[in-house]
Amino acid sequence: MLILKCDRGKNQTYPGNNFGYHLIPFKAAIAAGARQIMPYYSRPIGTQYPEVAFAFNKPIITGLLREELGFQGIVVSDWYLITDHVLSGEALPARAWGVEYLSELERTQGVLDAGCDQFGGEVRPELLVQLVNEWKISEKSESSRGVVPRLRDEINPQRQMLTRRRARLLRTQASEREVSSRTLR
Repeated sequence: MLILKCDRGKNQTYPGNNFGYHLIPFKAAIAAGARQIMPYYSRPIGTQYPEVAFAFNKPIITGLLREELGFQGIVVSDWYLITDHVLSGEALPARAWGVEYLSELERTQGVLDAGCDQFGGEVRPELLVQLVNEWKISEKSESSRGVVPRLRDEINPQRQMLTRRRARLLRTQASEREVSSRTLR
């Protein structure tokens, strides 16, 4: 397969030393209780941070997002950072900006090491399984920080409440249908 060179979205620049301005929506989302954030796939240019794609950028994901801004939810990588892909019939390289030289396996580990919890748009689970089998990451990776189980536990009571409400509604509707059918007899 012929892979086209594609640099769209490779560099994220902040004219006028304006990086902080771009944090405003993230701060607002975190303050509002956002449970999931997806960093962009480009790389920060001309900042204090390494010039590698955000999902591979531990100082951004772990340092800034998690530690400094206090985000405790799930970080999902942007799409197609690890493997090449086809979009509208066009073969495109992985958007592993700044770490293009890494293998797919090394990229997978790099995203986890940076602090991401979930891969966006990837279809190669065997890469993750291989990292676990080779003891390069644990099944309960340190990068996940227990975020997914904690959020699952927070959501389950809400889901159970909604399930009970729906069950009551269905019983009420069934009862009303029964009464209605008796009336028609």
